[in-house]
Amino acid sequence: MKPSPSRRLLLQSIGSALLGGTALHAGAQRPGVLKLIVGTAAGGALDQVARLLSRSINGFDAVVVENRVGASGRIAMDVVARARPDGRTLLVSPDFCFTVSPHVYRKLTPNPDELLPVARCVTSEYALCVGPAVPAQVDTVAEFFGWCRRNPALAVFGSPSPGSTAHFVGLELARMANVNLVHVPYRGGAPALQDLLAGQLSATVSPVPEILPHLKASKVRVLATSGTKRSIPAVPTFAEAGFPEHAIQSWIGIFAPPATPVSTLTSFEAAIGEALKSAPVAEGLTDIGFNVSFAPRQRLAALVQEDRKRWGPIVKASGFTIEE
Repeated sequence: MKPSPSRRLLLQSIGSALLGGTALHAGAQRPGVLKLIVGTAAGGALDQVARLLSRSINGFDAVVVENRVGASGRIAMDVVARARPDGRTLLVSPDFCFTVSPHVYRKLTPNPDELLPVARCVTSEYALCVGPAVPAQVDTVAEFFGWCRRNPALAVFGSPSPGSTAHFVGLELARMANVNLVHVPYRGGAPALQDLLAGQLSATVSPVPEILPHLKASKVRVLATSGTKRSIPAVPTFAEAGFPEHAIQSWIGIFAPPATPVSTLTSFEAAIGEALKSAPVAEGLTDIGFNVSFAPRQRLAALVQEDRKRWGPIVKASGFTIEE
């Protein structure tokens, strides 16, 4: 005998409660695999965020993180842009793919606006770091730029990717200081930090989560960070270091394929919000240097447009473009 509609509803509710954690709404729970697509290598800060979230989203047989590395995150974006809108594929992305890249690439594919915002998860700041190539007595931003003027051949900085937010944070800082600081692009934050630690690179502009392990080991010196308040207690902000207009915060967001139903977007938005409230996820994100900062999909959509507008003049003034 088939259960009555009311009994079916009761059974679904019990099933949802037994799943616990941050399950999707009952209507979205179904067997299958949810893929979280990440545009960086395994072990990086972005990958760590995705893996923490993957352990706290229920309602699927499995939630897996798939690393699609290359083209400054655009390969991962393309995977999601081409995916079926069936609620089984999501993009975990840094902000610059949606806010800076549209100003950098003359031909940008896929179009970031095709992907649908789900939620913002975290924010973080950038750090201006120096290594053993810079004398130990240089321990402020002003002293570093003074050293750069005296040593123009060594006045270089690295960033995790050409056309990334970190790239333009460094260029804009140098412009404000009226210093010629040459950018050295890398394919990921780890290679840039390896050269910094080896003394082959004077400085980097790096996301705070990427430098924390090295800072704890006293292997790098952080001169300043980009937030409105200190993200590392002993390190001043750019504003405190004499650059009050250089407050910049990065974020990581979740995006879905084009044509994903609103009901699915809403379910995932709720699931991400609940995941960020769970102690293992929140504490894990904090431990690796992120600020837990949930924003619903409509706020994320507005944030993309606000940040894109901000970066347009800065990218244009730099003259940097990528022909692809």
